[in-house]
Amino acid sequence: MTIITSSEALHGLVEKARATSAVALDTEFVWTKTYFPRLGLIQLALSDEDCHLVDPLAIDDLSSLGELLGDQKVIKILHDAPQDLAILQQATKCVPKNIFDTRLAAGFASLPATLSL
Repeated sequence: MTIITSSEALHGLVEKARATSAVALDTEFVWTKTYFPRLGLIQLALSDEDCHLVDPLAIDDLSSLGELLGDQKVIKILHDAPQDLAILQQATKCVPKNIFDTRLAAGFASLPATLSL
């Protein structure tokens, strides 16, 4: 696992991610004493063996992550996606596309709606 703390490293990761068919994403955020949640961590996996932590507090420009989010060719896999997507859209100024929400998929498979990650 690598920790991404620069725009250059993020750009390299995004280029690698855009060469795959799917990536898994999760965010951690703080929502205390703010009107909007503040992005604290982005977890990005390209495979079981290729996982990365992106530190958005150390990176001034997250626009390259927005390129990945907006890439229609790459499936973005999230669990209970709406809040993560809203935070990522606010941080990257990009509308995410081609989203697969595992919580919704679980519902279609008749699993409980309260199924957690």
